[in-house]
Amino acid sequence: MALNVRYLGTDKVQVSMQGYTGELAIAQSASGSRYVSNTGLFGYGGEWHQKGNMGILAAKNIHGTPIQTVCQKTM
Repeated sequence: MALNVRYLGTDKVQVSMQGYTGELAIAQSASGSRYVSNTGLFGYGGEWHQKGNMGILAAKNIHGTPIQTVCQKTM
């Protein structure tokens, strides 16, 4: 599964996965960068948290089931 994260300035990211795209806004984080949205990628809330070359996407899929994906930067 491929996850693409595109930074839209300093306060938003666009996350794309499995044909779904969502914009998330920057939020407070103890460490790294954290972005959240009430609608996420699949119409539910979601969160993208990145530190260094690692990131975690936490959201609900199209069925409303919670998912969490750990990602590593490849480029």
